Amino acid sequence: MAYNEVIIMRKKQWLGAALCCALLVATVGCDEPKPAGSGMASASPGAGQSQSASGTYFPGEEWRSSTPEEQGMDSETLYAAIQMAIAGRESASSLFDSLLIVRNGYIVAEAYGPRKQPNSRQLLHSATKSVTSALLGIAIDEGYIKDVNTSLWSGLKHGEVANWDDRKQAITIEHVLTMSSGLAWNEFGAVKGPEDSAYNMYNSGNLADYVMNRPMADKPGAVFNYSSGSSVLLSRLIADSTGTDTASYAKRKLFAPLGITDVNWELFDGIANGASFLYMTSRDMARIGYLYLNNGQWNGEQIVPRAWVEASTRKHIDGGQLRRADLQADGYGYQWWIDSFGGYSARGQYGQYIFVQPKLNLVAVFQSHLSDTTRDFELPLQIMQNGVIAAVKSSKPLPRNSRAQELAGVLMRQRMPQDDSWRQWE
Repeated sequence: MAYNEVIIMRKKQWLGAALCCALLVATVGCDEPKPAGSGMASASPGAGQSQSASGTYFPGEEWRSSTPEEQGMDSETLYAAIQMAIAGRESASSLFDSLLIVRNGYIVAEAYGPRKQPNSRQLLHSATKSVTSALLGIAIDEGYIKDVNTSLWSGLKHGEVANWDDRKQAITIEHVLTMSSGLAWNEFGAVKGPEDSAYNMYNSGNLADYVMNRPMADKPGAVFNYSSGSSVLLSRLIADSTGTDTASYAKRKLFAPLGITDVNWELFDGIANGASFLYMTSRDMARIGYLYLNNGQWNGEQIVPRAWVEASTRKHIDGGQLRRADLQADGYGYQWWIDSFGGYSARGQYGQYIFVQPKLNLVAVFQSHLSDTTRDFELPLQIMQNGVIAAVKSSKPLPRNSRAQELAGVLMRQRMPQDDSWRQWE
């Protein structure tokens, strides 16, 4: 599928969902926590909900909800930061589509922008890469792949590889996971066109083959060089090693155990694109974050190995492109960004984020159409620091705050562009 065909297809998919109006789902201002989307109080797990032997709550079909104050967060701080970010947008076409915050297992804030609602799936873009990483960890745990120190080539089914040399032969799975394979690649900040390696990959006819045949530019492990091609190879490795498509493997081993059913992962060359093209709702993105917050465990079942979660979310490489101040990154793990303000995140173009803050027992999700030609794509990072993290005041409940009732509508008040310019960031 050619790159321009991909863009057209994504625009058509957006149009189908663009007729929806924003609505409030999380119940706020109540005396007891309630399941999101329900009017029934549920201070303890009820129908469709579960609690592990350790006492940690896990959502069933629905999440529980409460006010921020009931979970020790200040609504005023959160509201002000979101308002400031909206007001600070440089492009009139930039939009926040959704914001969802989970603390202590409760949805404490859930807001949707114009034409969005809780069941709206959105393209995760490169936040998909973190999901691919989770699947690789599962495949290693099941014995399909030995370990990350294994040669990349031992698990890939491939013919003759172009530009073969000793450096290419030395590429391991870990090198690919950490974007340090050494393969020549120009994507980070590149303008879409012939100089963009990702653009060329999508127009190549076979994504994985295009990446494998790239010449070497650096010694493996020496330089961080952001590459969607690396994540494509990881998906190909999972498919070749397990004997099943990555999307099907994900459904059985990851999505189904988490209760994620409304998901779509597009196939390229018969294999799920490990770099992008995964579509999820905000609530399901939060399930991925909550799984990692709980060290890969879900309601008593170890879905992703704990050791893999720990290895994936610590710094393995830094320097180079990672030193850009606007990224606010302290390094890179196994397809996860290590955030300079603590915790780690899955990040996708135009403002798709899953933030995990283990020390605060918190997950935050953003879906957006934010300009990447301005600094608007940084706004979720600002909201995280100045709003979400700053709003955490205590491990105990705070006094009630009427501002909590206004959080649900805070994104709805964004002014929609008068034209279709916002669709360029899909």
